[in-house]
Amino acid sequence: MSRVIRCFTLCTALLGCAAVAVAQQPNDDEMAIRAIFADFEKGYNDNNPDMVMQHYSKDLIVSYPGVDDTDYEGFKKAYAEMAKSTVKKKTTPVIDEIVVSGTLAMVRMEWHTIIYGENGKTLRKAEDLQIFRKENGAWKFFRGMWFHLKPVPVKE
Repeated sequence: MSRVIRCFTLCTALLGCAAVAVAQQPNDDEMAIRAIFADFEKGYNDNNPDMVMQHYSKDLIVSYPGVDDTDYEGFKKAYAEMAKSTVKKKTTPVIDEIVVSGTLAMVRMEWHTIIYGENGKTLRKAEDLQIFRKENGAWKFFRGMWFHLKPVPVKE
């Protein structure tokens, strides 16, 4: 639970910094983070785990409701299994906000994933809060909190 509290405290601090900032055009850091999400989307949709994992910090921790935290090795294993799957799916990141403060950045967003099954398509949405950290000059996904919203059948 202390990780959740630390993550919440960090996000609150980052949002506080953003509240005093004047709205402006996306800066280089924000554009770099948006490019990472383009890689995440392409890597996931093309079943290319390496394209996704290249942007993950080696000491990544992500919290999901009701399960143990997932680390870098857990994601690596999960993406390798996903790449073997024959289930067709397509995901799209929908970014609500990016706040950059020094070598930390917070991204508040949703993932919209369509899963093509035997009974048609289902839209799965997930809320996500990701913390990025600059490591050796590159932004890396470092901490996160993620949860599913109720899946919705997609009508043709």
